Amino acid sequence: MSFFDEMQALALDFAAGEMFTDATITRAASGQSYNQVMGEYEDVATDIIGCRAVSEDVRSRAADGRLVFSTVITLNVEPKINDQITIGSRTFVVASISTIAPNGTAILYSATVN
Repeated sequence: MSFFDEMQALALDFAAGEMFTDATITRAASGQSYNQVMGEYEDVATDIIGCRAVSEDVRSRAADGRLVFSTVITLNVEPKINDQITIGSRTFVVASISTIAPNGTAILYSATVN
């Protein structure tokens, strides 16, 4: 088993664990989908993507010494800037993204949210 396979299996186990919970990503979409009931194409406004996620409140210091509080969400699906992540009854908007990628292959994603 390669290093990547081991890390990917570890990430899958981690996301399936108790710390992670079911979540959804809502992403603005473009394009059309076929409505079989109406027999016509219609514009798609959003994509809903199911995922597993865990949120954490993080405290850090800015360059000027101020305390900065933010929420970081770790996910098993890649988010994009301005996606909305819903965990339970809370909804967050993605401000920045980092990738957890040992050996250069992404296995988890970390989003700082507003």
